[in-house]
Amino acid sequence: MDTWQVTLRKQLHHGSSRFDLDVHFRCTEARVVLYGPSGAGKTQTLAVAVYEAVQAGQDDTANLLVLIVSVTCVVVLLVAGRLAGPRSRP
Repeated sequence: MDTWQVTLRKQLHHGSSRFDLDVHFRCTEARVVLYGPSGAGKTQTLAVAVYEAVQAGQDDTANLLVLIVSVTCVVVLLVAGRLAGPRSRP
């Protein structure tokens, strides 16, 4: 079985603010899920993963990550809209 080993270390600056991202994990499963509370850095981690893939010349990987994130967002929005029920119009 293949093993995924991912290490992401980035330091991002914006004005006087600094964000340190230090992620490392190893997985032997075919799928990986990022799970955590709002503000934990899930979206930022995916954005950095896409950036790193592009910088490494792995365009196919970057495109796949963007596709996965885009489809996931659309599905979440569709499900959230259905859970909320129809909106009344004034």
